[in-house]
Amino acid sequence: MTARAEHVPVGLSPIALVVHKRRWYCDTPWCAQNSFTEQVAPIGDGARMSESLRDLVAVEIGDQLRPVAEVAATHRIGWQAAHAAFAGRADEVLGRPLEPVAVLGLDETRRGRPATGSRRMATGSLRPTLGTPG
Repeated sequence: MTARAEHVPVGLSPIALVVHKRRWYCDTPWCAQNSFTEQVAPIGDGARMSESLRDLVAVEIGDQLRPVAEVAATHRIGWQAAHAAFAGRADEVLGRPLEPVAVLGLDETRRGRPATGSRRMATGSLRPTLGTPG
């Protein structure tokens, strides 16, 4: 069996890992799984990109703030795969407990009762809307 996965590019040249795996068979009657393949560390089971590329994609999206579609196109992978790599990294980071909040600030930009109606573009004055007190 041959497994192929995209890997971290070298310069502008894309790299693909091609690994030939052995398929093993279990002929024991009580074995629930009749056949299985070897596990290879750089390529997860059923993965289409290496763990190194998955980490690189997550860093480019999360730390370098590049758009998901741009990173996916750069590394010749699908948008969904790039997003899944970023989401996996984000889950690891966000899964850590947060530090306790010492001071909670509130945004106090508006004072008084909220105005109802719509503003005139030229003057900025408030025009009451029909059916509302005001």
